[in-house]
Amino acid sequence: MNSQEILYISFFTSEGHYPVLAERLRRSLDRLDLRYDIEQRAPFASWAEGCRFKSSFILAKLLQRRGPVVWLDIDTELMQRPVLFDDTHDFAIYNWKADTHHHLDRSDTADPAARELVCSGGVQKWGYTAPAMELLMRWISSFDAHDWSRGDDPLLDRVFNTFLPPVQSLWLPKTYNRMAGLSHHWAEVADAEVVIEHHYTRGGHRRHTPEAPTGQTTASGGPEISQPASAGPASAVPSLQPEYIPASPKSHPDGAAPFAAGSSPEEAGRAKLAEGIVPVCVTDQRDGGVEFTNSWFQTTARRNWEQIFPRLQPTRILEIGSYEGASTCYLIETLGRQRAVEIYSIDTWAGGVEHENIDMGAVESRFDRNVARAMSASAHPVEVVKCRGRSDLILAQLIAQGEVGAFDFIYVDGSHQAPDVLCDAVLAFRLLRTGGIIGFDDYLWSEPLPYGSDPVRCPKPAIDAFTTLHCRQLQVLPMPLYQLYAVKTAQ
Repeated sequence: MNSQEILYISFFTSEGHYPVLAERLRRSLDRLDLRYDIEQRAPFASWAEGCRFKSSFILAKLLQRRGPVVWLDIDTELMQRPVLFDDTHDFAIYNWKADTHHHLDRSDTADPAARELVCSGGVQKWGYTAPAMELLMRWISSFDAHDWSRGDDPLLDRVFNTFLPPVQSLWLPKTYNRMAGLSHHWAEVADAEVVIEHHYTRGGHRRHTPEAPTGQTTASGGPEISQPASAGPASAVPSLQPEYIPASPKSHPDGAAPFAAGSSPEEAGRAKLAEGIVPVCVTDQRDGGVEFTNSWFQTTARRNWEQIFPRLQPTRILEIGSYEGASTCYLIETLGRQRAVEIYSIDTWAGGVEHENIDMGAVESRFDRNVARAMSASAHPVEVVKCRGRSDLILAQLIAQGEVGAFDFIYVDGSHQAPDVLCDAVLAFRLLRTGGIIGFDDYLWSEPLPYGSDPVRCPKPAIDAFTTLHCRQLQVLPMPLYQLYAVKTAQ
């Protein structure tokens, strides 16, 4: 890999010394002819709020770039080309646990091959790989569960040391994050050896405006700060372009309304059951609190659905893989607020290879309670048809019952094995109406294996094969790539 392919990223606010630091960082990157994207953001309420935003910013740039990125704190400066980033590591950062010569008062012995992380996160490389994406999203999710007042580094440590991700890590030397003002141990690094200088001052850059770096000046004698919106040669990610065909009030193939007048969701669901869809039961409406044990849906699908649904306006939805019902509840709460909705939820509730140590019976019970609570609070009638069984059999039965082209939105998040994903995709596409959208979760997921990844045991090869074979019938949407969405353009 050539360092020219890496995107160097950062952001800053207009407060204090930050604009001057941003200009210095840009000039150092320009001097080395490195590609970068440095953005100006609105001021944050606190230093900690800015730290929290950093992880989401890294993920957004990683997905937009579809290639490796290097995060640089805005108070860093590149002194020479960082050749260590040229290798194909999933993740690179300075690790105190791997440094035998630092100022921390620690009783344990440093190990250059350490697996435990105690990081200094001013410089981080993230590869565009499934293990790196998984680590990054777990880091983002940790802000909702743990105290982040001390910044983002302790949470990254916690996630790395708890998750033990199958990432290929590189522990950066001091020369890639020299903080000379921190202690004499850092200052002892010779200037000629420094690759990245980190002018570290915790929180101080928001308050002070020291001397500007040498270079061009404005008429008032201050530094000439270029506009950050298009800094560097990085290109912008296009917005959603395809025209969605809104769902009509009569979206069924036979023109029938989704609910008979006066019927309840339970009655409508039992009518479906009488039509022969097996194995199916209608979710009951019991009281109980919403219980989710993870934030997978929140950190991946939700932001994409918030862009898609206002234009698509779906009334009939099919999801493959429902787990605890996070996506189902979002559909009920968001779409049921505006109109009557019909949702088919397909799952074996037996789990896959990634659920070996999870009580799937408890997961299914949480699905029932969560969906029942969401349905009871819905402003409009909502029908949830819970289809418990193998997706290939249930999809085939829906096709046989005349549901071809009957669904506005289909979400595939079931088995992660490539043959299963391909089967789900092909059958589900038959059920999608022209103008509807099909979405796939975990496009970059791979099963952690001792020998690396197996192309048969991950979704991506199947999704790639599906979109290639149906290239004349769909258009892939420009969305963040951990998921993939496509509009059906022809039946």
